[in-house]
Amino acid sequence: MPSRSATNRLPRLPGRLRGNSLTTNSLLLMLSTAAMSAIGFVYWTIGTHLFRPDQVGAATAVLAALNLITSASLLGFEISIIRVLPGAADRSRLLGSCLGITSAVGLVAGGLFLFLQPLVSKDLGLVSTSRWAQVIFVSSVIISIYSYMIESTFIALRASRFVLSKNLIFSLAKLALLPLCTGFGAYGIYSSWIAGLLVALVVSLIVLKREFGLGPRPRLSLNPVRGMLTYSFANYVASFAEGLPIMLLPLLIVGMLGAVSNAHYYIAMMIANLLFIRPVGVTQSLFAEGSH
Repeated sequence: MPSRSATNRLPRLPGRLRGNSLTTNSLLLMLSTAAMSAIGFVYWTIGTHLFRPDQVGAATAVLAALNLITSASLLGFEISIIRVLPGAADRSRLLGSCLGITSAVGLVAGGLFLFLQPLVSKDLGLVSTSRWAQVIFVSSVIISIYSYMIESTFIALRASRFVLSKNLIFSLAKLALLPLCTGFGAYGIYSSWIAGLLVALVVSLIVLKREFGLGPRPRLSLNPVRGMLTYSFANYVASFAEGLPIMLLPLLIVGMLGAVSNAHYYIAMMIANLLFIRPVGVTQSLFAEGSH
């Protein structure tokens, strides 16, 4: 792999080619988000017919907790990897360190959540009903962290077509699994979601190895990421502070108003998220182009 200095000496692409790459990747990311939102709407529409409102509310609250823990564990690496990976001398080692560090933080954060869960709400009890449920929840934190990091890696490599493929696999897999999990109540909704995410992640890791030669092994090493810690932390504080109200609100609703109210809120918020498709897709693609 070329070093950062070697990368800086590469001839600049003609403006027309850079623009085409930016436009294509932006459209692919927007299409990915749109597809996830559309299939997600179908998913929750079916879910509201197959499951009781309190089961939907409990499941969405646990998914919100998963998203909160994941965001807290990423440490901003999902942003800085887009900036640093294009010029990294050893991309596998860099990505492996990011995965190892964030996974370790995720394990601690997931365990802390399980310990504090009884103080939050009884409607979140499905993650503490058994040791097996707790293991699955903590494992899902790692799966979610990996999913975010691999998606950022594809964006950094200007391969947004694989982001679209990954999210389509995830959306269609969870949709297909949902009717098979009706006998498990709220835990069935959560299981279908995580199983779909796992299928998409496995396929993404295979693609990452075959298409780009990246086989990242998670490692607890600060050396590869030492130069990006300040940048990562600044982005971490900014993005986490911005997203905290949205991530925390479902937990507050389920704790104060109950699972049924949270189900109504979650569906409305999911529809509102359609407004963010265009700006998110364009800014992520622009960031990746600038990093190259």
